[in-house]
Amino acid sequence: MRLTSLIAQRGKTVNRVAVLELLLDSSAIYKLEEYTTEMLVNPPLAPFEFKEFLFTRWFRSRFNVSNDVAFAESMKNATSHNITLMERDRFIAIQSCTRGYAQAGRTASVESNAWMQQGALLRKMKEIEVALFARSVDVLLHIESGFIVLDDELIASRAADVESKVVSNRKRGKEGPVADCVACSMLSTCFGMRLRVKNDSSNVARLLDSLCIPTNAKCGIELAFDRGYGKLPAVLAAAERNLDVITIAGTLGSRHPFNTVEEWNAAVQRRAHYPEEIRNWELQCRRWLLANDNFLGCEVRVAKRQKPDSKTVYAIALRDVFNRKEAMKDLKFFVTQNHKPYTFVAVPKPLKGSNVVLFSGSTKDATIGLVEGMILQAAEPLTCGQRCADWFLMKSMLISGTMAGKVAQAVDANSPTMSGEQLSNLLQDCIASWFGRHKSTAIMAAGSRNEEPTIQKLRSSFKFIRAIYEVGLLRWRENRCIGVSPDGVCLISVVGETQPVPCCLEIKSRLADTTVRTAESTATKHGLVVNCVFGDDTIKDCVPAEIRAQMLHQALVTNFEYGLFVTSKGKGGEGSLVQVVVIQSPVAIRMTHGLVLCAAATPLLGFLHGEHVVRRGVLIDDDFPPWVKVPQRAILKSRAKLYFAHLKLITMADGTMKPTKPLLLYKHSAQHRYNKQKPGLDMNTELSDKVAFNSKGSFESKYVFRMMDAILVNAWKAHQAVFDITPWLATLEEPPSLAQVRRKLHCAESIEDYTWKTSLESLAELASLRRSTFVVPNLLRDSPANAVFIQQFQKYKENNVWPMRRGAMEKFVKDPFLQRLRTSSFPGYEHKSGLVHELVKTANEGARRKCILCFVSKKDVPEESRLHGKEVSSNSSFMCRTCMVCLCKKRICGSKAKSCYDVWHERKNLDLEATKQRKRLLESREQEDPEADKRRKNSANANSQKKSPSKSPGPIQEAQFQDEEEQPDDDELVEEDQEDEQEGDKTDEDDIDAEETEEQYYDYVYFP
Repeated sequence: MRLTSLIAQRGKTVNRVAVLELLLDSSAIYKLEEYTTEMLVNPPLAPFEFKEFLFTRWFRSRFNVSNDVAFAESMKNATSHNITLMERDRFIAIQSCTRGYAQAGRTASVESNAWMQQGALLRKMKEIEVALFARSVDVLLHIESGFIVLDDELIASRAADVESKVVSNRKRGKEGPVADCVACSMLSTCFGMRLRVKNDSSNVARLLDSLCIPTNAKCGIELAFDRGYGKLPAVLAAAERNLDVITIAGTLGSRHPFNTVEEWNAAVQRRAHYPEEIRNWELQCRRWLLANDNFLGCEVRVAKRQKPDSKTVYAIALRDVFNRKEAMKDLKFFVTQNHKPYTFVAVPKPLKGSNVVLFSGSTKDATIGLVEGMILQAAEPLTCGQRCADWFLMKSMLISGTMAGKVAQAVDANSPTMSGEQLSNLLQDCIASWFGRHKSTAIMAAGSRNEEPTIQKLRSSFKFIRAIYEVGLLRWRENRCIGVSPDGVCLISVVGETQPVPCCLEIKSRLADTTVRTAESTATKHGLVVNCVFGDDTIKDCVPAEIRAQMLHQALVTNFEYGLFVTSKGKGGEGSLVQVVVIQSPVAIRMTHGLVLCAAATPLLGFLHGEHVVRRGVLIDDDFPPWVKVPQRAILKSRAKLYFAHLKLITMADGTMKPTKPLLLYKHSAQHRYNKQKPGLDMNTELSDKVAFNSKGSFESKYVFRMMDAILVNAWKAHQAVFDITPWLATLEEPPSLAQVRRKLHCAESIEDYTWKTSLESLAELASLRRSTFVVPNLLRDSPANAVFIQQFQKYKENNVWPMRRGAMEKFVKDPFLQRLRTSSFPGYEHKSGLVHELVKTANEGARRKCILCFVSKKDVPEESRLHGKEVSSNSSFMCRTCMVCLCKKRICGSKAKSCYDVWHERKNLDLEATKQRKRLLESREQEDPEADKRRKNSANANSQKKSPSKSPGPIQEAQFQDEEEQPDDDELVEEDQEDEQEGDKTDEDDIDAEETEEQYYDYVYFP
């Protein structure tokens, strides 16, 4: 895997932190540090501090509360994990000052009268936009195959630096600027973002350029546009890049050749005042018009356009009738490949319930095979389930259910031949029954819910009911125009039969109080279980007329002699049985009903089921009888295409039927592909919102944080690929489907847990790096003249001699490399930027360490030899972040503004000999007068009691220094012109740092 190999090349272990660091491009982080430092001014960002800020931000995102509460909780958790978080004030300062481009040029100069447009300023963020996602594109984007989506992302902001806003009720945040984004359709990884500005028509093209997608034949990427980009010029531009594009055409300005009826009427009204010769375009445009009728079925229209040296662009118009919200919906697509425009995709429906379904092939049982064999003698299955997409589709073109009773009643026994007008009226009733939208009422829904518990009650309450099975739609073999769909098939024991016999099951739920009382009174009169025969008085009393017609129709199609009618009530407990009626249907009655039904069904629907028509797959005008009206022909033509396609799908080579699993809906191939690819960015936005939190600040900073959160999501997906998907794939024999991969990822670590653990590990690693590593400043990294400086510093680290311990002062004076580091005089360094030297506190806030310049003044040194005059204390809790030596901030005698910290970084040559002489004087006086030390301590204690305690300024004020023109006296501390190098070489290093402790330069934190 390329991801793991790249991490291994860096010499790191493959873990969650290594994956995130690989995708966080260092060059982009350095640029953000530089831009943020320019905005912070003072104190500047220290090495690793911006990364520490990022991980603190993600760590704090676990608590979606105010900053005060979030930091209080975060500090508790950080302490329990032995890590140190950034201080709250420093965090807020960096958060508000994060910028995406340089400070220079943000305001017009005094000499120039140029108008600084906000759009031109925001366009400067293009460099950081490309840099942040460059590593994700390089590592995660596979150019030979894949699906990506181009969509817009609303960055919610009301800040003053917003150029223009978009208001949308569908977007999170409702209003703000918009950025064009590219994301993976399958895994929701983000590959690029580019902010929209006014008068920039090439934004999408420049965004696609940042992906570095080749235009040769090796590119196998398919790009899905959001409908806002669905215009012909944009599609043609993508086709010229050799990209496969699919998009929904926009409502306005798409230049799609096909028009809906609403668009047509609007265009006609706009041109009503045109002369007649100009309005002749109407006749030419009618062939591009999509018909509109509530009963029309799916219709697909295709046109194409070819440009030289470019892919063919296809314009597809689709009438969708499977939308649950609307009876009919027109969709228009642009695609650059001919992906079978007349192909539909069947989407399976999730199975519910524990009942055995006949003809599903899910279980192999001898009893089930026996029941299926008995059904196949008279009927053939078209579906496995009921009230699913294939059931609604296949029961059209058939006479079934209540419609069978209406057709049978329309036949006159004395004159079985029906007139054309009668057939046309019956066909219109069938069309309304097949294709009309019938809203389900609350009572109907309650009755459907009551069927399952009623079946369970039947199984447990009656021993004569041996088994109950679910069944789908069945078609009669004697007449293909007739079908039936019972609620179930039962095996029951009947008196006089040695073996259980099959029967059709019909359940009727009584919910209204009146119907419940009527059913209960009937049960009281005839009993809980009733046996009856068609034609007797008992069946007329126990079974309603419309149910009797359905039971007879079911017995005809299945050729079952018995039927089971169950009455239950929903109120007072679902599945409460009221009465069970066993109905016997004699053969003579079934044959009579079949003759009457066939007399009407064959002339009514026989022309739809001819073998030549089914083989052709479409209806033409020659197939219709003359009595079929023109609107009816149009409806049947549009509906029959998908019916014949599904019928061919389930018909095997030997003529048997093998129904598919229950289907949820049918989708056109272009619609299915587009819906699969479109949610890529939406899912990335949803995941990014889980690791973000509301914060006040400029739009620029919010936009940067949105991109950083997208990279975090990319790292989470890459982590899942390495630690979850790759080991799982090794255990599989066949490649998994996308649904299986997504189910596997759903059980993996969540984005919140990943962010929490990654932040903890990264903060701990940063703390370790700060203690043991010096990071070369950005200016040094960019300057080729400092290559020697960087190489020398690497040697110090490899030899484990950094930070300096023994003889640190002499080494910082005599070593040219350390002298350049200390005095900041190397090329590329700007002293005012403060990128290198910064005064920070040691790790232990209460610790007082020895200043490297004035530590001997704590002994009995004459006042004229002390660096701070009467001040004898040389302890300090501060140190230089870069030099890693302890320095105090007390003013040196003879200088009004210079402290040990200032002099240490401004003077190249420090007076080492003067320091040594003061130490030798100290040692000689102690040898002459041993009691002197005790007297000095007593005197020091008395003086300290007389002095009032001085208030030290706050930490932020202590860390600030002002450069003044006055320099310290030359005879007090330094010798700028001359230095005795020979004597310095002969000195013993142990004498110089005799009182230093080896721990004093370790374990510090950044001081904001």
